Amino acid sequence: MLGFLKYLYVCFKNKFMTFRKIKNIGLASLIVTSLFACNNNTPNNEAKTTTNEVKSGQESVSPYEGKIAYVNIDSLEANYSYLKVKQNELEQKQKQIQNELQRMNTQFQNKLSNMQKKYSEGTLSADEAEKTEKELGTMQERFEKRQMEAQKEIMTLQEKLLRDLQDRLNTFIKTYNADKKYAYVLSYGDGGSILYADPQYDITEDVIKGMNAEEKSDAKDE
Repeated sequence: MLGFLKYLYVCFKNKFMTFRKIKNIGLASLIVTSLFACNNNTPNNEAKTTTNEVKSGQESVSPYEGKIAYVNIDSLEANYSYLKVKQNELEQKQKQIQNELQRMNTQFQNKLSNMQKKYSEGTLSADEAEKTEKELGTMQERFEKRQMEAQKEIMTLQEKLLRDLQDRLNTFIKTYNADKKYAYVLSYGDGGSILYADPQYDITEDVIKGMNAEEKSDAKDE
């Protein structure tokens, strides 16, 4: 019986200590691939191209020719105050869950070590060994269940934040582009599908200023 307990000790310890810490999924990569705003509400869904006037034999080129603009999502993430607050809240929640799992792991390890100590001293009875074995099994099941629940909880919060940011950006772009200056407003960021974006079509700074201003205004109203 005690030989089996020594084997049990090693198995429980190895298995329980391999628990995976919940890792924060980079919001930048999620946002870059998921966030986008597209306003194509020109009459009859036809985008009218800008006719350039020719003066003194030279063609005057509009900086918005083609009616396409883009928002640098990486820059928006780094400078949007609302996102910073929500990221901090998410990180605090993640730390809280990690601490909870660590406490469960510590309790498990203490009980396992105590059983090992008694086994080494020859004071561990067969009945106590059986009882401790069942308790360790129950603790392990609780830990694994809580770990899965925590992972789903963090994923749900991340998805909720992603949808919130997408809604906020889309809503702002609709207001920003109320004059229909642009036929399309695209998202741009490292690792995205757009390989190059001309800086003259970058409206990121306007978007950041506008969205931060809206956030300050909402905060005052609360």
